[in-house]
Amino acid sequence: MKEPSIFTFTAHGDLLYCSVSDHSLEMNSRFLMNNQTVIQDANVFEIDYVPETFQCRDEDSDKLWKKLWPAGRGSSPENVLIRGISGTGKTTVVNHIFKELDDASNQVIAVNVNCQTERTTFSVIARIFQAVLKYKPSFSGTSTYQAVDAIAQQLYEMKKVLVVCLDDANILYHHQHQHNHLNETLSYLLRLNEFCRGVRVGVVLTVSDMDFHLAGRLDTSVLSSLHPKEILFRPYGEEAMFQILHERARLGFYPGAIEPDVIRQVARISYETSNLRIGIDLLKQSGFEAERDGRRTIESGDIHGNYRESRVHFLNSLAKDLAYKDRRLFWWVAKMKNEVKGMLLSGMLYDAFCTEVKEGYTSFYNRMKRLERLRLLNMFPCHIKGNSSEIVLRFDPMDVIAACESNEEDGVPEVKAESVAEEVAGILPEAEPAVLEKSKPEDATATKPVVHQKGKSKKVTVEKPAVLEKGKSEDAPATKPAVHQKGKSRDTAAKKPVAKAASPQPGSVPVSAASGD
Repeated sequence: MKEPSIFTFTAHGDLLYCSVSDHSLEMNSRFLMNNQTVIQDANVFEIDYVPETFQCRDEDSDKLWKKLWPAGRGSSPENVLIRGISGTGKTTVVNHIFKELDDASNQVIAVNVNCQTERTTFSVIARIFQAVLKYKPSFSGTSTYQAVDAIAQQLYEMKKVLVVCLDDANILYHHQHQHNHLNETLSYLLRLNEFCRGVRVGVVLTVSDMDFHLAGRLDTSVLSSLHPKEILFRPYGEEAMFQILHERARLGFYPGAIEPDVIRQVARISYETSNLRIGIDLLKQSGFEAERDGRRTIESGDIHGNYRESRVHFLNSLAKDLAYKDRRLFWWVAKMKNEVKGMLLSGMLYDAFCTEVKEGYTSFYNRMKRLERLRLLNMFPCHIKGNSSEIVLRFDPMDVIAACESNEEDGVPEVKAESVAEEVAGILPEAEPAVLEKSKPEDATATKPVVHQKGKSKKVTVEKPAVLEKGKSEDAPATKPAVHQKGKSRDTAAKKPVAKAASPQPGSVPVSAASGD
């Protein structure tokens, strides 16, 4: 029997208002009213959110705390390098420890600089300047040297220790190859005590590129002053991801908005891609989807419907973090998978990849195993041809190609063949080997082909030798042939002093104007 409607009369001045409460319109309906929402706190699903209780990184968090806690007592902390792929909690742990330092002591100024947005030395220093002096420096009338000097003087007067995190520090090195911003930035930070004696500073670097090593990227003097202690952040397991996502859902959604089984699906997707950020973004987007449809609960269809968009975001961020040659190999896998019919074998991929990148099979195989550990592809033993393996891509080839190409500064090299499959199958005529080489024009060996041997080249005498270099054409002046040395060219040697002058010299602090950074 249907419950009777309840009439409520309310007097307001000279008017009498009547409202009806019907059982069929109660709030237990599965549809949202205009004053209801699924998401209780959307900030919980943001990338810069710092949870009050940290999960599944207790050991790594304790290691970082032990390295930095001397700053809370006015002493210099140890410098730290945190290495791990995207989505392993590096930024969250740093923000969590910085918050603890700020709460535990008034002697510390902790600044986390996102190098994705601050990509030059001056912009990094300006971000630190603002945190220390509480206002922004003038970008037109202030040099980097003046900004650093002001930071040092202020720290000395306040008697505070500066702790700086360069988040995604490898970007400072890769952004502009002709100017090593990472080396210059660290040179300023590590020599703050030379501007004002007694200043204490600690540096934390986070790196998502697993092949990025400081040796060879930094000057010897800077590297010896930095001498960081390394902490490796391993990818989360599926159960750990479930616990973290379950806690985020509890804090971000209203009670009953999402079932544990649905969260388990999100955790499985995050584990397959080795990126917790995909799961957090999926929860947020699915909550918005339910609200748009007027539903009070998040369903499995919301998860799968938003997965593609989150997956594309993941591929873009991961391709940006991959080392250059790893990203190129990932591009070749997608390119060949999209064109080759049937199984894609590792030997076929190696032949195609070597048309662009010249390296041995061992290095190529290690790159493949690295992409497999990142769960970007799978390798299965196949005895069709020798010890070849079948390559199975875990993502849509076109999505991979788009992600890799969007992160290429110099663009994707042109493939001079109708298709990659033709190159691998050996359909191209033997009389045109130059087609398979990226750096030579097609007609480079038309008149007098050079026969290459291991470590040697056959000397050819012609009337007007056309010495080809990368980036030059055949009609270069014959009177000034390029003299090739082992691993060097005359042009490279000429440019070397300029690049060296841009980096700070050992024992000194470089001076550069804001516009020069």
